[in-house]
Amino acid sequence: MDRLQIEMNELKTEFREFRKEMRAEIMAIRTHDFRLLFGAIITVAIGVAALMAKGFHWI
Repeated sequence: MDRLQIEMNELKTEFREFRKEMRAEIMAIRTHDFRLLFGAIITVAIGVAALMAKGFHWI
């Protein structure tokens, strides 16, 4: 019975470590995705502003 409890505790510990690693991976992916999306939004805004300036003959 003691051996079973020891195995269960080891399994719980491994599962906690796995969850921590997965959370860290997901946070890294989120950071990268945010930077990519933010850069795309800025690029589109600058492009639209340039098209408007060209359309109103400001350029």
